[in-house]
Amino acid sequence: MQEPAVVELDAAHGRQVFAERHGVAPSNVVLAPYRICPLGAHVDHQYGAVVAGALDVGITLPFRVRQDDQINLYSSVFGEEVSFSTSELSPAPQGWLSYAQGAVLALKDLTEIDFVKGIDAIVIGGGMGTGLSSSAAVGIAYLIGLAAANDLQLSEKKLIQLDAFIEQQYLGLKNGTLDPAAIVFSKDGQLTEIETRFNAVKFHEAPTKSRFFTIFSGIAQALTPANYNLRVQESWHAATLIGAHVGNESEDQLRLGDFSGEDFLRAESVLDEVSWKRARHFYSETDRVRASIGTWTRGEIDELGQLMSESASSSMDLYECGATPVKDLVSIINEVDGVAGARFCGPGFRGCCVGLLETGVELDAVVAAVDRQYSAKYPDLAEKVWARECVISDGARLV
Repeated sequence: MQEPAVVELDAAHGRQVFAERHGVAPSNVVLAPYRICPLGAHVDHQYGAVVAGALDVGITLPFRVRQDDQINLYSSVFGEEVSFSTSELSPAPQGWLSYAQGAVLALKDLTEIDFVKGIDAIVIGGGMGTGLSSSAAVGIAYLIGLAAANDLQLSEKKLIQLDAFIEQQYLGLKNGTLDPAAIVFSKDGQLTEIETRFNAVKFHEAPTKSRFFTIFSGIAQALTPANYNLRVQESWHAATLIGAHVGNESEDQLRLGDFSGEDFLRAESVLDEVSWKRARHFYSETDRVRASIGTWTRGEIDELGQLMSESASSSMDLYECGATPVKDLVSIINEVDGVAGARFCGPGFRGCCVGLLETGVELDAVVAAVDRQYSAKYPDLAEKVWARECVISDGARLV
């Protein structure tokens, strides 16, 4: 098992890297963390509630403000340098450059700014494909940096709206706001409860330190077509059927979050098999999110872990996502003595699994089991696998 490929957030290191490359100190540094979501799988695009936490790894973005409209970026991961004008943007996504161009478009579309001053910046981290929301983190980093360069005061909810514009309008994803909300709002050591319709948040402390961990499956690019947008559309269709049955046929797109669990039970008989599965996942996951708050605040590690394992089963059986190796990795982790529970991050076609250790158990026990079982089944992937204990940290910030 290799060393974790994620990069710790480090403003001092960011300043040093920038000075070595550009010969001057940066104006500021943005720290934009990745995130984990113990409960709340595939529900944010349906206005479901989630619980999440930012990590101590992610995107470090040192930058220097320019007075013209040029943006010059260097990626430490790709070893590439790119430049573009904020006045001449590509209408279509352009690889890793897309998030920077999308950030400029979002600022122009959703604020009253016409001319966007550029920056010279170095992107430290990113390009992971881990399911820890590196894409949302880099989008948030660009938005915070460009806002500072252009003297814009953006609220937390405005940042989330702008990042949603990048992914939904510019990149064409039908995702919700879990990722940017978790990255923006999170607080050190606390579990963040996010109501994703309006991005209202509550913070929950635990009496004991819960020890989450992530294990990378070795898959950076999906082995199976993720069909992310299809799953969202299937969930929307289920909401439309429920709405028709209970007398809510709004002209706007209905979401499963518009209806209660009781509405779902009343409408079960009119749902086709796919719609029933998507709706059943949503309402059962919503119940698990509610239950997780109590288990977290009472320090009930085993109960919280059990909810995570149930979430994994629901994601696979009802939401019908996940590549076979990632599913197998979750099963291996869940069978290790001392693991309270685990599930995969994101849709599970690539990336990481997130787990929860019981008190007194070391991550080495999990690593040994994965090395022994996962390596035997997937030797080509095993050499890329890494594991890391999570530290719940503060959200994105300018330092």
